[in-house]
Amino acid sequence: MPLHPEDPTDFRLLIVEADASPVLGMLGQLRHVGLAPTVQVVGEEEEYRRALETFRPQVVLAAYRLPRFSGRRALNIARAFDPELPVILVTETLSPQNALRFLRLGLVDCVFLDRISRLGPAVLQALAQTAPAH
Repeated sequence: MPLHPEDPTDFRLLIVEADASPVLGMLGQLRHVGLAPTVQVVGEEEEYRRALETFRPQVVLAAYRLPRFSGRRALNIARAFDPELPVILVTETLSPQNALRFLRLGLVDCVFLDRISRLGPAVLQALAQTAPAH
C-alpha cells in the first residue's frame, strides 16, 4: 500500500516497545496531530523481523531499551530489510555521542519522552520524506 500524502492516516506504523504505557502515550501524540495509522506493536526481535516482512510498516518507532532487544538492533535490522524505512527512536535518555552514532547509522529522528510532543511532527516529517513524488 503506497503512502498517499493527502491522507496522512493511510500508513502502517510498527512500534517496538515492551510496555503498554509508552505505546499509549505515543498513539495519543500521533492522534493530536491528526494521525491514525494502522498499528502493530512488538516487543521481541523475532516478532519484529516477522512484522517487517508481513506488516510492511512505513514508519518504525523503536524504544531504546527493551528487556531482550534494543533500539540499535531494531535500527540495524530495519536498515538491512529496507534502507529507506524511517526509524524513529523513542527514549527517556540518550547521550549526545550515542545519538550521533544512531544518526550515522540512518536513524531519522530521536524523540525523548520528556519531549514526546515532538513525536507527531517527527512522524509527519518522516512520512513526507518517504512519500513518492507526484
